[in-house]
Amino acid sequence: MATFESDLAHKFAPTYHASRNEHNYLAQLEAQPEPRLALAHPPWRPYVYFSVVKLGTRDGQRAYEINYLTIWDWDSGSVGGFGAHQWDTERAAILLTGPEDSREPKAYKVGQAYYAAHEGVRLGGLLSFDNSRYVEYRRGRERGPDVWWSIGKHASFRNRKELEASTAGDSCRAPGEIARPEDYTLIDVGTLKRPSAAAPWITYKKDWGPQRISSVYGKLKDRLWDAAGNLLRDILRVTEDEIKLAQSVLRVSETGQLDEETLQRATAVLPARRVWTTQKITRAEVKELKADHRIDVSPLL
Repeated sequence: MATFESDLAHKFAPTYHASRNEHNYLAQLEAQPEPRLALAHPPWRPYVYFSVVKLGTRDGQRAYEINYLTIWDWDSGSVGGFGAHQWDTERAAILLTGPEDSREPKAYKVGQAYYAAHEGVRLGGLLSFDNSRYVEYRRGRERGPDVWWSIGKHASFRNRKELEASTAGDSCRAPGEIARPEDYTLIDVGTLKRPSAAAPWITYKKDWGPQRISSVYGKLKDRLWDAAGNLLRDILRVTEDEIKLAQSVLRVSETGQLDEETLQRATAVLPARRVWTTQKITRAEVKELKADHRIDVSPLL
């Protein structure tokens, strides 16, 4: 990667907020085509990867998308540890714009940020738990965003208030640990077309690990923005009526909120492998749930 683009990534790197007693570790991978753990690093001394993609120019402004990848050795799962899995690929991203004739990082500003929180994840294949969001900085931001990680799940949020309001039951423990850019290692992975020597695994298209979690390739293959700053990834939001229907099926109070009672009930009746999934539930699994738990989820399909 050009030095200028690397300088951009370093200048606008996030400040991370980790919970007290976070016991999962950030992974440093071997420089091999298949993802393999080389070393593990505590979240207060992170090992972070980045990918810079030039989106093009518009009205004299050049735009870049920078993805900051945090890869964890383990995800501790939801209520009661259900849905825990080896590997966890997470990210936050920024949209940078600056004069197309400038090669000075200080001439650029963050126009938008993207916080990935359970991208495309569904509860039992039924209800969207995607709490990802775009944030716009109308006047531009001259430093990287703050990213709050949920404990054990590592979803990204812009502040603690939004983290604790997550429909996926995310939480944090204070006082936590803060990792500023000068506190961690930042490694360039290149792009999918031109992976760096340090990260040939970004082109590995298969799901990762025995639980088949989302690959880094799956996150990087589609852009989040175009050069004009238009949003290119839809975020599926669950509605109150959908939650009430699910609660009726699960036989809990129909509050319209994904509360602890709903999560506890779901983890009690759903197979552990289906608590967190990026796939819709299949017809065969509908029959399985009816037979094993005497509940009919077919109204939710």
